[in-house]
Amino acid sequence: MPVQNHIHLAKTLGNAPEFAPDTTWIAYEALPIPTVIASSNITLGGVLKKHRLRRGGEVVRFRDMRYRLKVTEYGGLTAAARLSLLEQMQGEEVYLVEHDHPNNGQDHAPAVRKMYLENVNPFEHVTTGLTYFTVEISLKDDKYR
Repeated sequence: MPVQNHIHLAKTLGNAPEFAPDTTWIAYEALPIPTVIASSNITLGGVLKKHRLRRGGEVVRFRDMRYRLKVTEYGGLTAAARLSLLEQMQGEEVYLVEHDHPNNGQDHAPAVRKMYLENVNPFEHVTTGLTYFTVEISLKDDKYR
């Protein structure tokens, strides 16, 4: 799939032809965070015992994400209104389409991921006139929802 200059992130999915979240965001940093739920203990005999979350016999592997977004005016909304929209999604279940997805106007459904928007960190930089905000977000993989 081609790499785009944006991600899709919203609480709902749009209609044909894309079947993707309607709201797009400019993301200039992306960090995948592979996660396995595991614990370990050492027995009285000194043997290391490992316990990993499994589903159907397979180790469950999550792929959390962290993004740095450039929140700008778009779609008739000011940068401040879009920042507010992002803040309203914090703590909510959302749909994500990462950078590598089909071109605009094509079906995005295979690239849609169920996520939980855990954090919307305070913006780090505000330009004169509030033309854009830089915001870091953290998403938890919610693929079994």
